[in-house]
Parts: sequence; structure tokens; C-alpha cells
Amino acid sequence: PYSLLRHIGNHSWAAKPYKYKADIYALKRWGKFVSKDPYFTTSMKQVLYNDFRFDYRIYADHLDPKKHYTGLDVLFVSHQLSLTGAPMMLFYAACIVRKSGGFPVVVSPTDGPLRDMLVNAGIAVIIDESIDHNHFLFENFARNFDLAIINTVSLNKAVSQLSRIPILKTIWWLHEAESLTDCLDRDMGIVWEKVSLYCVSNYAKQFLPNKLTAKILRNGIPDESAQLRTVAEDKPVTFLIAGTIEFRKGQDIFVDAIALLPKHVRAKCRFVIVGKLWKPWQKYWEKIEKKIEFFPEIEYVGSLEHSPLLHMISTADVLVCCSRDDPAPLVVVEAAMLSKPSILNERIGSAEVLDAQSCFMFECGNVQSLAEQILAAYRQRAHLPDMGLAARLLFEKEWTIEAFEKRFWAAISEETCAKTNIDFIETA
Repeated sequence: PYSLLRHIGNHSWAAKPYKYKADIYALKRWGKFVSKDPYFTTSMKQVLYNDFRFDYRIYADHLDPKKHYTGLDVLFVSHQLSLTGAPMMLFYAACIVRKSGGFPVVVSPTDGPLRDMLVNAGIAVIIDESIDHNHFLFENFARNFDLAIINTVSLNKAVSQLSRIPILKTIWWLHEAESLTDCLDRDMGIVWEKVSLYCVSNYAKQFLPNKLTAKILRNGIPDESAQLRTVAEDKPVTFLIAGTIEFRKGQDIFVDAIALLPKHVRAKCRFVIVGKLWKPWQKYWEKIEKKIEFFPEIEYVGSLEHSPLLHMISTADVLVCCSRDDPAPLVVVEAAMLSKPSILNERIGSAEVLDAQSCFMFECGNVQSLAEQILAAYRQRAHLPDMGLAARLLFEKEWTIEAFEKRFWAAISEETCAKTNIDFIETA
């Protein structure tokens, strides 16, 4: 509090033509102090900065100030910090950057449970509500990173803002499929020469508007496999569907298909629905609940944390994914990891990896077709473990975190290879 700082001149005019990494260095070196300054409280900021009313918090006090970073400074921008698929993949990517000696920083407009995971992994997190509002301070901060990776199509404003920075390359990591047709357009104020698009499956890629091209960055997850449970004749065959309760995920299709099964088959099966119910989908779920009342074999267990969900998948026999549109659901990957076969349709990106030996396929939205595949799985219950092992082999080939790491670094290397003409200054 007794320091005297003198700034020569009353303003810093114009953007510098090179990367000025002082603010990134401050995070690395003094994360503890920029996270919580006892001499500059939140209430003081609200009084002094009446032109900046956005939620803004830094979580960097866990960073080791003595650590030397030898890799890239990478800015990750996520639409939220939930434990859903897209933010989780961003988490894995940020961990890979840190593991390589780089310095990842994750920025999100809203807080969430993923923040604790990021902090525990030694990654700096910034909650910055202004990224949805084209604020110049976010642009000033982002421009000094070696690469920006922006998650999901919903952050199109941030992509547009960062694409106008001449010395920054941006990867737009799209985790959507059908909605890309309506959400993307060449005329979005984006400097496309500075942005590279990546989709998570070929299924998703087909929905890109004309003249836009993308590369594929397939998902991968850490191996948390459990022992394969053999299906016994005297135990119910368990079918599990997991995902947020919404029309796109198709829980209604699942329940309607169960209703078509012969009564004696339903009596020897158990059908479990897992997923968080958001308020906008309350009426959708109420209609499903009324149907469930007539089928005691169907159970809705609500929302589960990640570890309990994995345990439930490991004790199930078949994972069912009824989505009407799903670019690459991680739950299908997790089922394969745990040696479980899936029931899928052609509008699920994960079906590109699985085959007839590892999954059952039904026609998207067709209740009768799904009922037939559930019945086929029941009748082939003795062979379900073999199908699960086939799924596991495909997981080991395509969906491990090691396989994802190779694909991720190939993408990073391609996007950053042209940065040799940029000057770097790291100072304080």
C-alpha cells in the first residue's frame, strides 16, 4: 500500500503490434495477489468502476509462483463451467496444455462446479461476464495469448471479437450438430481467416453452412473402467438412458418404446432414466411421468454426479441413447469404456466409431424401431458381454485420452505453426 507507481503519459494509445505478456506474467507470478487483494475489495471495485458492472473474479491463488512455463499460453473460453460434455472436453484439453508445460487460462461468463476441478488441476480460472458483451478489456487480455480456443457455437460474439485481433489465432470448437445450420453464417462479423472451425464428428460437420469448412477433433476421456458384469438369466436386464431431460435427448421415445414391449419381457427388465431436469422442460417431463406411472419397471433417479453415474453405467447391461440430434455424447464413450454395448441411431455422432459387433442401431425417432432393438438386446442378453468387449476395443483405439491428446496437439501444431513472425515480450 506504500508503493508509488508513475505512468508516463495519461493513456496507452492504440494496440501494440506484438504480444505484450505482462498480464499473463502477473497471473503466473502473482496469482495469489491478483485473485484477492485485501486493499482493493469487491465493494471498492463496484464504487470505483461504475462503468464496469459485470461479474469478474480471478481464481489463480493456487498457482505456484516459482513454476516455469515452457509451452504455449492458451486461452480457453467456455460458455459455462458445468460438468456436461463440452465443458468437460475443454477441461481435458486445458489439462493437456498444462501437462506439456504450457499455461492454460479458462474464462467463462458464469461459474459452476467445473471450476473446482480446474483449480485442483492447477489451472487459472476467470469468471468474466463481459465476454458476452463485446467489452474491450476482454479483447485486450485475450490478444496476448498464443492461441484462443472458444467452446460451443453460443460464444459467437466472443469469436467475432477475437477474430479481429491481427496477432491472435482462434480455434472455434463446435460441440453442436443440427443447430449449426441456423447459428452459423458467413456474415457474422467474423474475420474467418483468423478462425479455424473444429467439429466433434463427421455427423456434426455435415450441418455447416455452405462455404464454411471444419476439421474433426473427436472426443476422448480418461480411462476409468470397471469390471465387466456378466448378465445372469435370473436377474433383470438393465437398460440405462442418461442425459439432460429435454426433447432433443428423446426420453419420450425411450418410454414409448418400452410400452410396446411384451409384458413378460418388461417384467424381466429394468429401465433407468438419469438426467437433470431444467425448468424450461418441466412440461415435457410431466407428460413422460404420466406414462411412467403405468410401468413399474421404469425408474427415474434424477441427476447424478459423475462418479455415481459411471458406477450406474458399470452395473447396467445396455446404454440407450435416443437423441434426435447429438454430435458426440460422452455417455456413449463412457459406456464403451466400461465395456457396455449401446443402442444408438444414425443421428448420433458416436455411431461413427461403433459397429454392428458393439452396438444396436435403430431409426432415429422411430419408437417401433427402438422397441425392436431393445427386444433384440434382451433376447441376446447372453452375448451382451461380448458386445461390450467389442465396444471396449473401439474405445481403446479411438476414445482414450491419449488418442485425444494426439489429435489435439496435431490441431494445435497446425494452428500455431505460423506464429514465428510474432514478437513476444514477457515483462512486469
